[in-house]
Amino acid sequence: MYTNRKGMTFGVIFGAILMTMLPFLNGLNFKSRFANSVLGVVMGSPLGLCVNCSTPVAHGLYAAGARPETMLAAMVSSPTLNVIVLTMLFAMFPSWLAFLKIGTTAAFILIGIPLLTRWLNPPLASEQISNKTDLISHTVEQKLTDALCVESEDLCREADSKEGWPQAIRWLTINFTRNLWYLIKITVPLMILAGVLGAAMATLVPLDKLATLLPDGRLMSLVSMALLAIIGLLLPSPMTFDVILTAVLYNAGLPVKYVAVLLFTLGVFSVYPFMTLWRRMSRSIAIGMFVTLTLLGMAAGVLGNRYHSWDLGRQEELVLRPFTRGAAPLELPRVDRLKQGTPAETLLPQLQTAALHAESLGETGGLQTSRILFNSPRATGATDKPLMRRYDQKEFGISEHENYSLLKLDYRYSVSRGIASGDVNRDGWTDFVVTSDVGLAVYLNQQGTTFTQQRSEVPILNDLLIANAALVDLNNDGWLDLWFSSLRRGNYVIYNQEGRFTQEKLTQIPNQPDAVLTNAPAFGDLDRDGKLDIVLGNVSPTGKNEAGIVYNSTHNSWLRQGPTGFELQPLPGMNGESLTTLLTDINQDGMLDLLVGNDMITPDMIYLGDGHGQLRLLTKADGLIPATTNFTMSISSADLDNDLIPEILFGSVSNRDRSGQVGAARRLTPAEICAELTEPGAHSRCEQFYNFRQIAGHAMSPGDIWECRNLPTSPERDACVAFKIVQTATVESRNEKTCDQLPNGWDYLSFLCHSHFAPSKAITNSEMYQAIPQRSRVNVLLKQNAGHVFEEKTQQFGLTESGFTWNAKFADLDNDGWQDLFVVNGWVRRVRTESNHFYRNVSGQRFEDATEQYGLESNLNTLSYTYLDLDNDGDLDIIVVPTVGPLSVYVNQTPRRQSIAFELHDERGNYYGIGSKIIINYGKDQHQMRELQAGGGYLSFDGPIAYFGLADAQAVRSVTVQWSTGETTVLDREFKSGARYVIKRARS
Repeated sequence: MYTNRKGMTFGVIFGAILMTMLPFLNGLNFKSRFANSVLGVVMGSPLGLCVNCSTPVAHGLYAAGARPETMLAAMVSSPTLNVIVLTMLFAMFPSWLAFLKIGTTAAFILIGIPLLTRWLNPPLASEQISNKTDLISHTVEQKLTDALCVESEDLCREADSKEGWPQAIRWLTINFTRNLWYLIKITVPLMILAGVLGAAMATLVPLDKLATLLPDGRLMSLVSMALLAIIGLLLPSPMTFDVILTAVLYNAGLPVKYVAVLLFTLGVFSVYPFMTLWRRMSRSIAIGMFVTLTLLGMAAGVLGNRYHSWDLGRQEELVLRPFTRGAAPLELPRVDRLKQGTPAETLLPQLQTAALHAESLGETGGLQTSRILFNSPRATGATDKPLMRRYDQKEFGISEHENYSLLKLDYRYSVSRGIASGDVNRDGWTDFVVTSDVGLAVYLNQQGTTFTQQRSEVPILNDLLIANAALVDLNNDGWLDLWFSSLRRGNYVIYNQEGRFTQEKLTQIPNQPDAVLTNAPAFGDLDRDGKLDIVLGNVSPTGKNEAGIVYNSTHNSWLRQGPTGFELQPLPGMNGESLTTLLTDINQDGMLDLLVGNDMITPDMIYLGDGHGQLRLLTKADGLIPATTNFTMSISSADLDNDLIPEILFGSVSNRDRSGQVGAARRLTPAEICAELTEPGAHSRCEQFYNFRQIAGHAMSPGDIWECRNLPTSPERDACVAFKIVQTATVESRNEKTCDQLPNGWDYLSFLCHSHFAPSKAITNSEMYQAIPQRSRVNVLLKQNAGHVFEEKTQQFGLTESGFTWNAKFADLDNDGWQDLFVVNGWVRRVRTESNHFYRNVSGQRFEDATEQYGLESNLNTLSYTYLDLDNDGDLDIIVVPTVGPLSVYVNQTPRRQSIAFELHDERGNYYGIGSKIIINYGKDQHQMRELQAGGGYLSFDGPIAYFGLADAQAVRSVTVQWSTGETTVLDREFKSGARYVIKRARS
């Protein structure tokens, strides 16, 4: 109903215009039925209306005297042969499938319609009108005529023979109104009925599950094709819906024979034109068209299946077999190994000579306090330069490889490159760790001017895809340990040995038996026993859970750290592709709660904690959370308006695709994407990779394997063919045996291929009904009201759309006292590209896009970043990690404002106070709050230091610490700005 309302309005009005004007256009009917059909195509295809909307237009032609062939051809060609649909066909399907759709449609219009009208001989409109029996409608029409013709009806009939504008306008008004009423009375009631029937069918027919429900046997396939053709012909399809829906089903694995049926039948006809033809032209024509279109739809399915099978055999013979029968196994294309770095025994003593030492300030409120003064800022005060200055990684001594791996075309490799910051060697300078396809690298900070890579002492790291890493103190010894997750090889922690990570301190962490990768960990003390627990947000290798099917490998759990180690505790709720998890106190009861963000169909899971290790899953019936997002990539919580109550942001795929919108997604060439890279080698490698992505991506979905031959090097061609084998097995043929065509050297892609057929389970309708609702293609910002219930305030704060969002976290970058938001965007497998975005917090009321002003634009597809004060000057800098390409370092050079930072050392709870809240009071009744978190965002962890911007305030009057173990301490003394304060709580 809703989708057809505007189109139907246009169709009825335009049909009335045609009925009024067509009698003046003599000679538009031909003796040849074929010529009349061609005329209908010429009239209908430029309109570009859906079949429901083109029906009143076509009926207007018919009522005005057009031949039945012209009417039917115009009605069918408008939704199927217009330029928009034709363009989308060739963009979203292989050319042969597009030609099959066009050919069958043209055959029906130019051959089928003339034959049907010849055999069934439908009456002309004049014959229908002369035999009209609708007395009620006729009476209404007569009253309408009497109202319009102030004089007698004879005078009205004479109006068309009189000259002059008044008579012409009167005649036009009378006849247009008559015709409009005529079309309304015969089409609108049927449109309403068709809308109800169509909505019922759309609800009852599980289109999203067709790929898994339809059979593959020959006889059952024919029956299924017939049923699918009938469904496709009856469903009222909006414009281009046939192409879009079929493309989605095609990419979700619906066999080609069923794709071809739906591609032809959806949109070409529906229950509405069927009923209109039944009542207003001929029952035999309505039935004849429906039967003919059903048979043609089945024929399209058979022809499509035959050609597809032949084409796959041709590709296998000419491309796949030479690829798979080499004498030696093909080697997997890998990125270069990480550089070795500097040995710890050499590097650590050097760094200690420049350590930042804390000055003791004595005891306050039973707590020891000390401070480290900030360095002089780099800011120049110039207002004509960006407030964040971008440096290439080499300018900071970072030699991390650029990750131009051909495996980035795989989903899991394309979304796995994380970063974490923290003081590894306790010299007062913030260091960082970055992950990659071939291990991870630890970079130690040298006085804020450069970073030096520390040599790895753990050989296992060199052979693993490390998706995520975090620097957290898991054994409460005051040293940040290195936790990391690997693809297919489990999760580990390397306990910090006074700044070194060695093989002897490597320990594997438990996970679910079927788990393949933990993509989203979070850390916090759920049972308040003083030790950090770990939440494990798991994902599958495929990253898919469409059609309500989720893999067993995606079941989540949490690890309770007890006296003897970690104990695995399964989490209640649905399985899902968990991309982000966050432990935070959402209901202000002092106990950590858990938020789990899932991609695609699985709703987000939100749990309330009781402080004893019990987690209760919230449902829609609880009424606490109105909605989250459909493609949740990042969850962040922060106090955005300084009322000491945090807001929650669910970051999602919220595309900025509208024309002319600032930062809108665009199609960029490889040269345009890589233009911002200044180092020549990085620029050329970047272009080479994106060219590979462009060609191989087209070959995979839904292209032709012959595209692979256009790649310049043998490894690229081999990788392209290998990915096509995976695509063929998992999407096009849905045959696991096809996976066996991959050669022995391609272990990961073979594993990936077979993973699509791994054990899975279906999400039930009951589970979906009870879950918290999801919003699609937007972000969701939640704010608590006076009744402690969350309300959606996304639009009010101006954060509805931020792009293809990955990491999105809040921090006060300009030190004005309000927390801002930086969002990194883009997916390397996506055709459209958009910039990262920076949103400045305007006094806690709204956010404004200040990306250009802050110099944070970048079109490189980016997943993760970390906030850190790398130069210890009191403002936060950023290290950004693109999917492919060198890291970027953004140094904050905003005009000087006051700031202050706090770090907790807790000997009663977890050492760095994760889960604790720090509240400052300053100025005239001003206050701010920070919660120390180790989670949220996407593949991104920040160090356990709370930074506060103070604008012009020179000091803080008091500080309140709400400890992770439940106690509260107030430090009622002045803390001057310009320093980082360390607050230590002793064991007794």
